[in-house]
Amino acid sequence: MLKRIWLLAILVGLGVSVVSADERRFAYNYEADTLPQGHLEFENWVTLRTGKENGHYSRWDLRHEVEYGLTDHLSTALYFNMSQKDTVFSFEGLSSEWKYLISSPLVNPVGVLVYGEARYSGQELELEEKLVLQRNQGNMTYVANISFEQEWAYTGNTSTKESVFEVTAGAAYKLNPNWTVALEARQNSHYTGLFMSDYENVALFVGPTISYSDGKFWTAFSVQPQIYGDPKTKNNLELHDHESMEVRWLTGIVF
Repeated sequence: MLKRIWLLAILVGLGVSVVSADERRFAYNYEADTLPQGHLEFENWVTLRTGKENGHYSRWDLRHEVEYGLTDHLSTALYFNMSQKDTVFSFEGLSSEWKYLISSPLVNPVGVLVYGEARYSGQELELEEKLVLQRNQGNMTYVANISFEQEWAYTGNTSTKESVFEVTAGAAYKLNPNWTVALEARQNSHYTGLFMSDYENVALFVGPTISYSDGKFWTAFSVQPQIYGDPKTKNNLELHDHESMEVRWLTGIVF
């Protein structure tokens, strides 16, 4: 009996490591997991934002990440951020990310993770705090993220301050050991001031995600059309701080 208990504990531990290391089922929602201690991951983000009120508009956002598992509950990452708007390419600064796993959804009814990120580009400073919740039930995975952002933009001797409140949620179904399909939704609200002083606008996005994982390599692809904005805006879509469509492709490899 003691040997069986130890064997079960080892298998559960391996399961935590494997799932944490090689699977990303959502493109816009974070899951309640971290890299196991000593593991390294290279990750690429490509996001296309398109559709404004006037004329043709497209923006590509590119993020290249190196993440490292400091412990089985704590991981850190460094992002290189770039963007291209029409034909103008710009460097958007560096980001430092920290994730701490409070409880794993593999061994608890609800997984809980806290997330912090700071980005600085020389002209902009952005802080983000996030709470991640996850529930696993058979082949289904349910997630919810609650995020706050504070943004400072500097132009000469003047600065502007804004804040963002975002709630995202997703449900994923595992088709087989490699493929997963999901539906993701997110509501993004903008405010003036660092602590949501004055409301500016809101936009709601909903769309499908498909992901693949083979144990070391994973990828996720999502299409997110805006389905609702402020009622006062054209066609009920908010196209000042948001776009009518977003498309995101993530890839990662774990060592």
